[in-house]
Amino acid sequence: MELSTISDGFRAQIGEGERVVAAVFTTYRFEPEFFEQEIIPLMLDQGLAFSSDQRIKSIQVREALSEAGLPVEVFYDLDLFRQQGTVSPSMEYLHHGIRGERSAFHAKLVLLLLENVDSGEQCLCVGASSANLSIAGWWENIECQHWERVVNGEPSLRFLNQLRADVGWLAARRKAPLGDPDNALPRIQSFLKRCRSSKSASPISYYGLTSLALAQQRRPAFMRFLRDALAEQSPYYKNWTLEIISPYFAENTGFDGHEHFFNDLGVQEIHIFLPENDQGEALCNREYYEHLSQIDGIQWARWSPEMVGRLGLQTPVNRTTHAKIYHLYNGVQSWVFVGSVNFTHRATSDNQEAGFFTQLPTQTSFLKPISTVPDKWCPEDKLPAADEGQDDETSLPDLFLTYDWKLRLLTASLGDRHEEPELVFDILSSEGTVQVADIQVSHDTNPAACDVEFIEALLKNSGFVRVSGHWLPRGEAIPAFEVMVQQVNWTHKPLDLPHLSPQEIMQIYAGLSSMWRNKVIEFLKERQLREMGLLSEGVGSQPHEGSGREFFAEYAELFHAFHNLRGLMDDASSKERLGRVDYYLSGQGMDSLPTLLESLYEDGRELDQVTIYLTLLCLLQIYQRPEYQGRAQVDHYLQECLQKVAAIESAGELRLIDNDAERSHRFFEWYRAQFFRVYRQISDRNDHAAD
Repeated sequence: MELSTISDGFRAQIGEGERVVAAVFTTYRFEPEFFEQEIIPLMLDQGLAFSSDQRIKSIQVREALSEAGLPVEVFYDLDLFRQQGTVSPSMEYLHHGIRGERSAFHAKLVLLLLENVDSGEQCLCVGASSANLSIAGWWENIECQHWERVVNGEPSLRFLNQLRADVGWLAARRKAPLGDPDNALPRIQSFLKRCRSSKSASPISYYGLTSLALAQQRRPAFMRFLRDALAEQSPYYKNWTLEIISPYFAENTGFDGHEHFFNDLGVQEIHIFLPENDQGEALCNREYYEHLSQIDGIQWARWSPEMVGRLGLQTPVNRTTHAKIYHLYNGVQSWVFVGSVNFTHRATSDNQEAGFFTQLPTQTSFLKPISTVPDKWCPEDKLPAADEGQDDETSLPDLFLTYDWKLRLLTASLGDRHEEPELVFDILSSEGTVQVADIQVSHDTNPAACDVEFIEALLKNSGFVRVSGHWLPRGEAIPAFEVMVQQVNWTHKPLDLPHLSPQEIMQIYAGLSSMWRNKVIEFLKERQLREMGLLSEGVGSQPHEGSGREFFAEYAELFHAFHNLRGLMDDASSKERLGRVDYYLSGQGMDSLPTLLESLYEDGRELDQVTIYLTLLCLLQIYQRPEYQGRAQVDHYLQECLQKVAAIESAGELRLIDNDAERSHRFFEWYRAQFFRVYRQISDRNDHAAD
């Protein structure tokens, strides 16, 4: 176990011959940079080799995620992120800051929709754990995790309905962008809707986002869940010993969670794990420790010697225990709850939490009671705060901003929890001056009139914008605060990379290999970092192979490159991956068609007019296709190509031998007609070639 991480368990769910087609994550603490660099790659082509330099890897993963067309969504606790979040997403996936119904949004769920690459059959892997989407949670802490696989025709109806309810709960709280495409949560909803249950399925005890409804008078929802789960799964066994592993405890003696275990579950004895820091100080409120120590049947405990070895705790490195485990055993059976529920009032009563109650295959115990009082205690003012919400309600509005890079459109909406119907806000510069004034926003998602050049400059290197405003109609002022903007259509957001030459772009078209594109990104970013003095000459990959080669030595290579590109775009269209089509038509990536068009005219390019002319005709061949008409910005680039072609034809730089203007005009008309004419291969020798 000392070598196992949450990442390992996650990757193990994706079987050979399966691919991820949608993924939804819920978390309390959200670290976008770690999520993007280390979790998203686990869902992509495992044959891709990403750079160890995070500055390069970030761009490589962004491009690989876009190329894969994988929809991903993350739900996180909005209030905590406002307090601690400093890094915004750097690639395209939907992120939703939300609140729990009563207190914190604390569940750590993963919903992975998998598809068999041969049969096309789908299944849903549901994972619940104690781990946040953070480097500590997935790599460093002692955490817990349990997975269940949902296959059509196999799950119990109750478990299936619970999942449907939880996904519906999330759907009701997400603010989807206008014209929301087929994203991750709708795909999973669709799978669960068509999934059928089995009457013979074994019961699965799942505590989820909608389980707060289980609460009874004086009985918290979590206690009711454990009572019902144990009664269903193991009704004939009693005399349980309960081991509680939780990194956080109640801050006062008023919490009576232990009484429910004694009264409801038939528990005879409770062992509670006492965590320590790396100085050996007990991490618990001493008054609460002494209060529980005086109750018959309760003992404080540490890891058993066997668990110390299995967890690798005999090493000098002190691993933080962040797991939340409730383990019942009696010498005959062993049952365990694994999930996100701390042993606190807020966790058991008010938070949105998640976890599974399942049987262990063998009898075991995790803890060993301690007989002496700890001689060192962590000062109360330095005790780690429970990662499950704050008592004070925030007065800041739930303001949702989305910027669409393809449409160059900012939209705004107000969260549904607010009684006030509208607010007016201003977007501020980094110096605090008003740059975009009086944007009126309601619960409906509507376009916001603004200077898109200013918005794009703000969002170039960060997803945060600073706003202030006032409520309508009473005029109450809202202090300045930061909003993390949902950015969509990242294919149209310029990459922070040097431009490729037309020859280098054509080489990508000719190969159309994901691995080749990955290498090109690494080469470009390394070149940029060296020029900025941020990377030494001896560090990095070998020089970009073939970058100096004269690609246009034979014009057949140009036509071959565009033939490959058109085939790729046709394939994307047939699979309804229109985002990939739009990337080439109007995106701002390193090998999009607008980038190629711009590169033809960059200063210092030594391309002859024939090469530029033929490339423009190849661009026109794509932009004039009927199926692309009406797509974003296509007409703009079509007109630009037509103007540049007309300029070359009229400039006289390309001319016939006798330099006759009239004959040149007729020649260009004839040549363009022949260039765009579609020929087909014929098999009958007596037939003539025809279009």
